[in-house]
Amino acid sequence: MDRLFESINDEVSTPVEGIVIGTVPEWLSGSLIRNGSAMFQIGECKYKHQFDGLAAIQKFDINDGKVTYQRKFVKSESYQKNMSVNKIVVNEFGTPAYFPDPYNTAVSVWPLKDRLFASTETNRIHEIDPENLDTLDRTKIHIIDKKTGEEVNVAYTYQSSSCLVFHHGNAYEEDGFIVMDLCRFPDSKILNTTYLSSYETDKWKETMKNFPRSNLCRFIIPLNLDEKTPKSKNLVTLPNEKATAVLTENNSVLLNPEFMSDIGFELCTINYPKYNGVKYRYMYGCCSEKNCDLCLGTLAKFDVETRTYKTWKEEDRYPTEPIFAPNPDGTDEDDGVILAAIHSLVPGKNPFLLILDGKTFTEKARVEFPDLRFVKDIHGMFRAKPKD
Repeated sequence: MDRLFESINDEVSTPVEGIVIGTVPEWLSGSLIRNGSAMFQIGECKYKHQFDGLAAIQKFDINDGKVTYQRKFVKSESYQKNMSVNKIVVNEFGTPAYFPDPYNTAVSVWPLKDRLFASTETNRIHEIDPENLDTLDRTKIHIIDKKTGEEVNVAYTYQSSSCLVFHHGNAYEEDGFIVMDLCRFPDSKILNTTYLSSYETDKWKETMKNFPRSNLCRFIIPLNLDEKTPKSKNLVTLPNEKATAVLTENNSVLLNPEFMSDIGFELCTINYPKYNGVKYRYMYGCCSEKNCDLCLGTLAKFDVETRTYKTWKEEDRYPTEPIFAPNPDGTDEDDGVILAAIHSLVPGKNPFLLILDGKTFTEKARVEFPDLRFVKDIHGMFRAKPKD
């Protein structure tokens, strides 16, 4: 198995300090917390899919120009049942076993005020202590429309061509429209590509070269519909937008997105604390440039206004989802830094936390951790330290 997906079976309970190369901004204080599959083998049993390995929470704690690293497994029901018998006995996304329900929460990590939760693609979540990464009791969540609890425009059907979407970048309302940006796969082939059998030592390079590309797309959805709305005509009136929405005779609204870039783009993030749900300009993610041999091996800053982008990449390195940490005293949308955990694809090179300038997308610092391997995780968040 390629080293990106080799099983990680140990915790790093005591924070380990990294070696800083460059300068960590004085204002940067808080924790980058990430979640992903870590343990891919239990006893003689091996998981079959990237989403299935037992979850581990990683934390990069940043304070006074120094960075420490810590890692603990999510003590889910899957973890406890599997570890108690030293084999896989719980079904997961792509690995059948004995018990019917997937309890492993190895996809995302997110805050609820001062609390922290790990989740997956099912209705299972686990609460995590944000300080020591211990797993707390499970919590149930019920989702209700916070305004009316009712569906909008029930007399109409919004439709688009079939696709598969893992990640939404942002969405906001503007002049009677919802503007929605997301990463779109044309079909579900990506699900087959993410089985671990595709990443054996003799296969992974070919897999990464031919990995399905998702495109950064913009949908524009009209909200103000009634019997006077014209049919068979593009309803989108926002300036400088190419996405269309056409009302048909049977009251279906056909949505055709704009493909905003010709590069593959995934794991999209924004300046979430300040621009989630409002009009914005910059998106960050992992991209695949034309004719590249390493899918999603490049970090990118994408300007949704000019449809241009800046990139960072380094040979024999593989980045994770970039997270924007805003400068608390900043005024512009991109005042801050990008944080990304960077894996080494070859032995002998240390993994590191990369810190990029939010405006120029150039390196401000890297923090290396000798003798450690990071979890090939999926999602994360930055938790700023409260001011005294």
